[in-house]
Amino acid sequence: MTRSLRFSEWAGAMRLLGSALAQFARGKQHESDDALRELIKQHTDDSAFQIAEACAYRREADLAFQWLERAYKRHAVELCQVRWDPLLRNLHGDARWQAFVERMGLAD
Repeated sequence: MTRSLRFSEWAGAMRLLGSALAQFARGKQHESDDALRELIKQHTDDSAFQIAEACAYRREADLAFQWLERAYKRHAVELCQVRWDPLLRNLHGDARWQAFVERMGLAD
């Protein structure tokens, strides 16, 4: 089960996620890598879904599915939005996507 975060911890995780996404969008791969690496280092146990979002946005499908699986096993509450999350859109064409949403009970 995912542990509850204090606001300051949550804000720190969101800052790192935002930095990883923004730097990637700006073409700054090294800076994006650093932010994602720090997000993983500091929030492995409580932010698997956010790590999956970052990996999916960066088109790292294998890693994204590994982190989604981790979020699933930890019953991450954010999974309720998995079908509509724009950061996961890059996964929709992957064969694993449909199987994942079906397992979540969120298929069409």
